[in-house]
Amino acid sequence: MYLLYNLLSWPLAVLLFPWLAYRAARGRLPGLGQRLGLIPLPNAESSGPTLWLHAVSLGEVKAAAPLIEQLQTRFPKARVVMTTSTRTGWEAARKILPADAVFFPPLDLAWICRRFLHRIRPQAVLVMETELWPNLFREAKRFGAALLLVNGRTSDRAFLRYHATRFFWRRVMAQPDAVLAQSKRDAERFIALGAAPEKVKVAGNLKFALRPSPAPIVQALRAMAEDSAADPILVAGSTMPGEEKLLLEAFQQLVSEFPRLWMILASRHPERFDSVAEEVRALGIPLQLRSQLRPQTKLQLPGVLLLDTMGELGSLYELATVAFVGGTLSPTGGHNILEPAYFARPILIGPSMTNFQEIAEEFLRDAKQGEIPEAEGIRVGANPSRDRQGAVTCEIPGLENTRIGAIVQLADAQGLVPALRFLFRNPGVRHRLGEAARTLLQKKLGATDRIVEEMERLVSPRLASTRPAGAAQRRALEHQSEHQSQTIREHDRSEPSAASMAASGAATLWNGAAALRVWLYQRGLLRQRSLRARVISVGNLAWGGTGKTPFTIWLARRLQAGGLRVSILTRGYGRTSRQRVRIIPPGTPPEDAADAGDEVQLYLRNLRVPVGVSSSRYEAGTLLERQFPVDVHLLDDGFQHLALRRDLNMVLIDAENPWGRRPPFPRLLREGPSALGRADAIVMTRCELLPPASRDDSLENLRAALQRFSPSAPCFSIRTQIIHFMEWRSSRSLATEQFLSRCPLAFCGLGNPHAFFRTLEKAGIPAMARKVFPDHHRYTGSDLRSLEAAAAQARADCLLTTEKDLVNLPATANLGVPLYWVAIEPVVEEESRLLQWIWEQLDLAGAPPLEPAGSLQGQLAAESRLR
Repeated sequence: MYLLYNLLSWPLAVLLFPWLAYRAARGRLPGLGQRLGLIPLPNAESSGPTLWLHAVSLGEVKAAAPLIEQLQTRFPKARVVMTTSTRTGWEAARKILPADAVFFPPLDLAWICRRFLHRIRPQAVLVMETELWPNLFREAKRFGAALLLVNGRTSDRAFLRYHATRFFWRRVMAQPDAVLAQSKRDAERFIALGAAPEKVKVAGNLKFALRPSPAPIVQALRAMAEDSAADPILVAGSTMPGEEKLLLEAFQQLVSEFPRLWMILASRHPERFDSVAEEVRALGIPLQLRSQLRPQTKLQLPGVLLLDTMGELGSLYELATVAFVGGTLSPTGGHNILEPAYFARPILIGPSMTNFQEIAEEFLRDAKQGEIPEAEGIRVGANPSRDRQGAVTCEIPGLENTRIGAIVQLADAQGLVPALRFLFRNPGVRHRLGEAARTLLQKKLGATDRIVEEMERLVSPRLASTRPAGAAQRRALEHQSEHQSQTIREHDRSEPSAASMAASGAATLWNGAAALRVWLYQRGLLRQRSLRARVISVGNLAWGGTGKTPFTIWLARRLQAGGLRVSILTRGYGRTSRQRVRIIPPGTPPEDAADAGDEVQLYLRNLRVPVGVSSSRYEAGTLLERQFPVDVHLLDDGFQHLALRRDLNMVLIDAENPWGRRPPFPRLLREGPSALGRADAIVMTRCELLPPASRDDSLENLRAALQRFSPSAPCFSIRTQIIHFMEWRSSRSLATEQFLSRCPLAFCGLGNPHAFFRTLEKAGIPAMARKVFPDHHRYTGSDLRSLEAAAAQARADCLLTTEKDLVNLPATANLGVPLYWVAIEPVVEEESRLLQWIWEQLDLAGAPPLEPAGSLQGQLAAESRLR
């Protein structure tokens, strides 16, 4: 049957490839190259075992988060890799794991699966829920990996489809080493499809361990609700077509009794936001949009708040007096009820729950008779009777067929108004329902532990028998580390793609030329010249931004605080001036140096130091020393500028992307990692962007990998901190807490735009859209008009950019939407150790000690010496 499956798959893949390529080009099929198996090899430092987890979409990715945390705890030396099929799942996964550990999955063609496996090299493959891939399963077993189907479930529709062709799926289901099902019914279905009964266990549902992601907007909305005395609050989440009309009609019937009623309405699909908003307005109900809320906004009560943003619904259930979970009144199968249960909120659903039928039945069945709530003066189920599934039926007028357990399930839409009225009137009932739901949720925890225990049983022997890489493989990994090679073929006989071959060849030639250039300088065949003052070089290996400019500004301030006279030497990237050497005095207005480049303007905005601009930093430094007293030159982006001798070489490495991965290049570096042997100190930047659960281990592993190339160089770490947000024209500043209610369109022209967007994500800033321009981009009026149009289309209320982009805006720009820029600063861990090390390396005997940051004495000393 595998032969028939592959005979059908091959021609189908050939026919579909043009369509797939078209969708990829239009941005509708992300990661096509990865789906074809074109993924980079693991870093040389990733020598430990690998665990591969596949979660098909966003819901499964979220459910996998606690499992990943447990796996990292139980297998601390293992690298966890995740694949997911959707863009939203991919974005969520990159918040859980490092960016280089998240991929799109391979197409289920044998040679693609084989290529993918040989690059990831997993000791175990964990596939979540109902993802049954014949070739992937077989190739994983051939590769020698343990194969586990975890959090397994089959919906009624999927089971009927699989069961009709069970003669084929019997061979597929024979492949897994373990099938860990969500429920007894799911376990029986997997056995019916061909899984060996001894391999099938009921482990429970991972989604019971799901913790809603915190959203900063919750606190702001809570404050608005309290100020406006909103009560009750109905949160209607994940609604489907037809349900909004029912909810809005119910709202209109209830407002006479509850005049401060507030409904937070969240449609399941973003493309329906506009149509739902029109539906609300057509009924004359006051409507406010989440994207248009401001700190000073007052709620319109009674009224509706339409949640027209993504990723916030789960945490907003915390505000609910009653939570209605959508997709249950329309015949679409329902949605997850566990998020409101997490907050102990009473949950109301309709009859359609086939997608989550087992969970719903458990919540209806497993609440004990004594836990069924009673209203004040009304006994719920005055003559309570249990239906066939064990739930209690209710005999309140209008709710005769409603089932009550730890949730309330309506028989039809007719019960919506009576149920809401009953729950709004009875706080005791609401409390007992919410507590019953949370208690049941807590009782169902443990699936994660059971899955990890099974993992230990199956995988630990493989991990224990994992041998260190052989000599040939070690040489291949070293070659990859030194020369960005993508070609390890010990276990992969398939030919590399043309793109990867070209990338590997170009990288090898480039690094060879760079190494030759260094050798010529080291042998004295190319001349190095020295300046009178000390020189500290701040540079990096990767192409693109690593945070050099903010760090240089930070370092200049600290050296000035220590009484040193500082200058900046820079090439002036993006400058338009043809002047060979330009010396800019301290205190020069930044706009007067616009032709010297954006980085020069940043130095002038943030420092009172002289700046020398030239492609020959020696000439700039010599001329600068004639005009100003200088103790220390900071050589901006100077690691590869070998023509100028330096006293200290400080190399910055982006902790999230240390080797500058940029497909098709697995590593895009100015020099190979062996160049770190010239570094006197290594500074790991943007450490805050690493996943918190594995941050310490990731930094330790990276530090060990870096120090293999430069054993004597101390390593320091930096995190980026947002200071405030500044309005462009008025220079009015907003703290992060104040800016959380804004919905900006974020744009930038940086060497590493991803870092800017990730910094905003970490701060909880909900960017409605993103626009990326080339590094050092000088914006035109046309650019600004396109940004305004994009902001309007995305329903953004302002534009947000970086200070570097700010200085590249036209001075005469006239924007119709507010523009903010974010002020950041690096925070150096062990700052005093770094400063002491610099002072000792410079050997400035008799100089005043380095003062703490912001010291008044240090500032006075610096200013007096500059004068």
